[in-house]
Amino acid sequence: MCGSRTANGRFRSAVIAVGMRENPHLIAVVDRSRCEARGPCVDTCPTKAIRVRPVPDEVKSDLGALSRLKLWVHGGEQAFVDPEACLGCAACVQVCPENALGMRKR
Repeated sequence: MCGSRTANGRFRSAVIAVGMRENPHLIAVVDRSRCEARGPCVDTCPTKAIRVRPVPDEVKSDLGALSRLKLWVHGGEQAFVDPEACLGCAACVQVCPENALGMRKR
């Protein structure tokens, strides 16, 4: 379990430990034209709501030529957010080196 211990020895949640707050009205979204699947968002997410996986063909078809080329160069994978697991804490936004993550209303 990640996080820090409280005075009584219990772990605080990772969200509290990094100073983020849950926001049930927001959800993380991935900018498909920017994501390079580097992965720090996966490691940072306290609920593991983000996974790097292959991009489905129906998503690829919506990308422009440059974005498809970039996707191919980076192995055909990008980050995907599980909306049911996302707390809306924005921890992933803070660590994304490509600025490919943002927040929007649910």
